[in-house]
Amino acid sequence: MTARADAILNIPALSEGAEEDRPRILVVEDDPAVAKLLALYLTQEGYAVVHAYDGQDAIEKAQEIKPFAITLDIMLPRIDGWEVLKKLKTLPSTKDIPVIIVSIVENPTLGFSLGAVDYFTKPINRKGLIDSLKKYSITQSVIRKPINFLVIEQDTVVMEQIGSILDEEHFGVIKTNNGEEGIALAVEIQPDLILLDLMLNNISGIETIHRLKQHPTARNIPIILFASRELTAEEKQILDGQVREIIYKNPSLKETLIQEVRKFEKLYPDKAKMIDGLTGLYNERYLNNRLADEVSRAFRYKRPFSILISNVDQFRLFNRRYGTEAGNHVLREIAIIYRRNTRSSNPLCRGAEAPSS
Repeated sequence: MTARADAILNIPALSEGAEEDRPRILVVEDDPAVAKLLALYLTQEGYAVVHAYDGQDAIEKAQEIKPFAITLDIMLPRIDGWEVLKKLKTLPSTKDIPVIIVSIVENPTLGFSLGAVDYFTKPINRKGLIDSLKKYSITQSVIRKPINFLVIEQDTVVMEQIGSILDEEHFGVIKTNNGEEGIALAVEIQPDLILLDLMLNNISGIETIHRLKQHPTARNIPIILFASRELTAEEKQILDGQVREIIYKNPSLKETLIQEVRKFEKLYPDKAKMIDGLTGLYNERYLNNRLADEVSRAFRYKRPFSILISNVDQFRLFNRRYGTEAGNHVLREIAIIYRRNTRSSNPLCRGAEAPSS
């Protein structure tokens, strides 16, 4: 009997927290396209997003949900952003919530005088906005989404179905049914993977692919094409080498889509956030997917596989006594030792911390 030994290093993982524990950001923006873009940036960084599309709604929602922070446009219906900011800073329940202005209006002096903590003029400075929020995230558990998907799908029902499938897998998703908007979003947000409908109203899926492949910053984004019919020989020839896969819309869409996503994760584990930041080993997400594959393969071919699990004893006690920095150094050194003494074909993973007894 032969068996392959897959070494799994069982050392404490970074705390990921529950979905509902993610810090909530109230995005106050009346332009749906800008609101969607802000939501994508924030959810991809691990925040939960609540929208308000006018000034009155913003004040009510801020009092109701008491968000971690607020991004505020100035040009708003009903009550403008200046009045919203004044009101928020006078209400006892909202006066301490950080407000970041994101607007086309250039008047940071007024914004700061009314109590804003930061000020950005459009177009949105993604890095600046995220860095600003991180100043207030010291006690918060913020977890990035593993992969960022752009879904360009004409059929609203299918688009929502795809979005639901990807949401269940905890991926970042932005959706549009417009090819022109899809191209603009691909260039702006640089998604990890594009899911594209063949049949679009304004421009065809094939034309959308052609334009994406002509763009210097979007040309290398992998594309999975959705089709509701069999492609012609001419279409297949045009698409040859342009898309990663063609998925047909049928009852097995969910299983096929998840299967393709798993392939993507294996090809690009760093993009899929499957690498542990501290040790450089694969993380628990990779471990769970790999175990599922190995168990399935073992049943299919009736062949065993092996796992080596190594636990770092009394590690919490070590951290309490010597500090987290010393503990992190130990984990990095352990990872180096395992790499030196393990075959490169065997994946090394950093698993979850076992619960204390």
